[in-house]
Amino acid sequence: MLRPILAVAAVGLAGVAIWQLLWFLVLPLLAGVLGFAMLALKLILVALILWAAWRLVRRVVREPA
Repeated sequence: MLRPILAVAAVGLAGVAIWQLLWFLVLPLLAGVLGFAMLALKLILVALILWAAWRLVRRVVREPA
């Protein structure tokens, strides 16, 4: 009667250990991916701001005063 309980406890303990190890390995990868995504978003935002400024300057220069 004690053996099935010990087996369930061992499987649960192994599952928790694997989960902790996996989270320890996946968390830095997740942070790296999110950091790269934020960097890409910032670069796109800067590019859009520069593009909008260039179009505004071009429009102001072309129109007569």
